[in-house]
Parts: sequence; structure tokens; C-alpha cells
Amino acid sequence: MCNGANLAFEKNTYEEFPDPFNKSFSSGDDVFLLLNMKQKYRNEIMFLKSKEAVVMTKPEKTIRQFINQRKRWASKSTGYRDLDIILASIIVFLINLSLAFNLLGSILFQELLLIFSAQLLLKSIVDFSFLYLGLKYYNKTKLLSLFIQTQLLNILLVPFIALSSVLTSVKWKAKHS
Repeated sequence: MCNGANLAFEKNTYEEFPDPFNKSFSSGDDVFLLLNMKQKYRNEIMFLKSKEAVVMTKPEKTIRQFINQRKRWASKSTGYRDLDIILASIIVFLINLSLAFNLLGSILFQELLLIFSAQLLLKSIVDFSFLYLGLKYYNKTKLLSLFIQTQLLNILLVPFIALSSVLTSVKWKAKHS
């Protein structure tokens, strides 16, 4: 992922690409630009880990806007040709889908509750470790108090958004200049 508000590149590098933003999509030009540059300059792309380089953006105001935003992001995935991002997306989707099926299936088959619990524990350890390091660096560890709720919510939210982004129409946000 990336955010166009925090991308830096040389103008001549940008001009090397005929359609750097993949204009067939109404959103995601920043991601497509980064993926185009990754194809040609894979080893030259860097992440600036600096508190001074953080760009703050406002969150969506309602749950509906939040879900539509995530559906817009997910709907761009049909335009991805980068194997790394495709594999990561598939893994995240399948892990959450498996958790959702095992959680819902445990209503009928209690044996699935043990599988669900083991999966959730393993996923939570990995996710928590990653989040803790990032939140500690940015002095935001108090947000870890929301970890359990958001972890459980993601089990249903990720498969729902992924499937609805390809099976239903996506409401595109009007671009403002």
C-alpha cells in the first residue's frame, strides 16, 4: 500500500511510463504508479521510516463510507499484475475466509471451534507483533486496546469487502480538485 500524499519521485522517472496511473480505474493511481515503478526500479524503491514524513489523513465519517472506501481499494485488485501484491492479497483473503467459515461452521460442528481458535491465535500473534512494532515507533500503543475487537471484525469484514468489491457495483468517490 501507499498513499500519493507521501510519494516522492523524479519527474523524468514518472514520464517514462505511458499510463503510470492505469487510468482504466477511477481510484488507486498512487498504487498503480508505485507498481509501475516497482517493475522497472524494484531495488531502488525505499521506505522512509521517519515520524517527520508521516502524512495524516482523515478517516471516513460513517461505516458505509468506510466500507465503500475499502470496496474501492479492493476493486482495483483486478488491475494488479504484481505477483507480490496478488499473493499477499490472496493469503489475507483466504486466511480470513477460513476463519469466518470455521467460526460460523462451529455453530453446527463444535469441532471447528478448536480449529478456529488455533487459527485465530496464530494470526493474532503475527498481527499483534507487526502492529506493536509500528505503533510503538509512532507512540500509538494505546491503539492496541482495540486489537481484539478489530481482529474479530476483520474476520468477517475482509471476506465481505473482497467478495462484494467484485460481485457488486462500487460507489466511486467524486474527485475534488
